Amino acid sequence: EGKVNDIKSSTVELYRCADKYQLDDLRLQAEMALMSSISIDNGAEILLLSDQHHSKDLKQRVIQFIVNNLKAVTTTDGWHKYVSCVPELVTEVIQATTQE
Repeated sequence: EGKVNDIKSSTVELYRCADKYQLDDLRLQAEMALMSSISIDNGAEILLLSDQHHSKDLKQRVIQFIVNNLKAVTTTDGWHKYVSCVPELVTEVIQATTQE
């Protein structure tokens, strides 16, 4: 009960819906799947998503990934599409680069 198969294919939409309808178990499953699927190409989108949905754990994980792959992530189309227009997020990433 409460299990989702093949969560990866529609994780972002699933996460949004689970959050919207307050389906906490499903949201957590989707969040875990997102954490394990962060990549150079989707990092910016996941950062914006985590910010919009107030997911502290996911946001922390994706910011750490971005910091570790800063040059690669910040040159993607996704960075320019999802993050560069949100100064607060850019600031958070920059601040994270100075933390050990």
